[in-house]
Amino acid sequence: MRLFKRNKRINIIGAAPGWEDAPHDKGERWGVNNTHIRMKVDLVVDIHDRSNPTEKWDKDHLNALLLKGIPAYSQGAIKGYPNIKKYPLEKIINRFDSDYFGSGIDYMVALAIYKGATEIHIYGVIMMSDTEYAHQKPSVEHWIGIAKGAGIKVRVHGIHSSLLKTKNNLMYGYHTPQAFVKDLYPEQAALINSLKGIMKDAGNPLRK
Repeated sequence: MRLFKRNKRINIIGAAPGWEDAPHDKGERWGVNNTHIRMKVDLVVDIHDRSNPTEKWDKDHLNALLLKGIPAYSQGAIKGYPNIKKYPLEKIINRFDSDYFGSGIDYMVALAIYKGATEIHIYGVIMMSDTEYAHQKPSVEHWIGIAKGAGIKVRVHGIHSSLLKTKNNLMYGYHTPQAFVKDLYPEQAALINSLKGIMKDAGNPLRK
């Protein structure tokens, strides 16, 4: 598996709508699970146990990785697939003193931090409260927090993503829109400005 350069942008790509917005000319593209089947990626992270690929889906997934020569991380090496390596779980847990992993995206964000990324951009990760993925949201936000605490620039793309947002996009107690969202979510700047105008007209002026 090739070595990753430091000081670079990592684009983490999930399977939800918005994945198609990930750029092809800015940094590396890391796909979760079998997303490589519908998009070009530089690396795949699939933490599901594929050690005994008996199902057709598993074999098609792994064979496609091998055919395309895409490096991948999984729970362990898989015989016949030299491009698949063991995810450095123990090293990452020891480095960050955390084993809070609730989704595949967590492992990707943690790996990006571990590999020395200076920017992490997330596409196709929604995790809305009314979906089966809602319970995975806190652990993704945990690793985003570790990244931001390490000085890494983090941006979440896609207006439908719920990451780092309150349920109604309002700050608790102040009842004002989360102003930082316009920076975290570049596509939502216009929406945030609109919300500010509405709140001000309603007699709840926002701090600049």
